[in-house]
Amino acid sequence: MSATPPAPISNPFEILGVRPGASEEEIRAAYVAAIREHPAEKEPELFEKLRRAFEILRDPVERAAFELEAVAPLRSLEDLLKGASGQRRFAGLEAWLAVLRGE
Repeated sequence: MSATPPAPISNPFEILGVRPGASEEEIRAAYVAAIREHPAEKEPELFEKLRRAFEILRDPVERAAFELEAVAPLRSLEDLLKGASGQRRFAGLEAWLAVLRGE
């Protein structure tokens, strides 16, 4: 009998409660805290999601794919806010966009 493939994860950052660009230490700390709060014996499905999200974020290739996906909508928003000259139309949004990007 073959093992079932892991369920797809929509957003590992959201599952672990970290931002894209979080350090390995931040990701590990979030994972450890989450599995302590949701042990496998009590919440096996959630525990599996947490485990899978952690695996994804530990793998540089998989993590990069999710980071690009998370940041792409922000880049589209930035393009929308730029004028024909390429200058920002709404200069006050710089800080807001930086926060959304996790900077």
